[in-house]
Amino acid sequence: MSVLKTPTISPFLFCTDVRAAQDFLTTAFGMDRGEIYRGPDGSVVNATVSLGDSTVYLSRPHPGKMEPASALPA
Repeated sequence: MSVLKTPTISPFLFCTDVRAAQDFLTTAFGMDRGEIYRGPDGSVVNATVSLGDSTVYLSRPHPGKMEPASALPA
């Protein structure tokens, strides 16, 4: 008999304040705080949170490089 495993997703969320988003997700949903990545100026640019075996990636938009689809020209 095979064991069914619930599939996981790994969403990538853009947010203007990555640290605040990480704090909110850990407090509101009990997610585990993951890595924090800082830019050259010391500001938080990327972070992760996880719940079980699912990871949520958080990032500040990087205009012209990584940004939400709604910010891209049609």
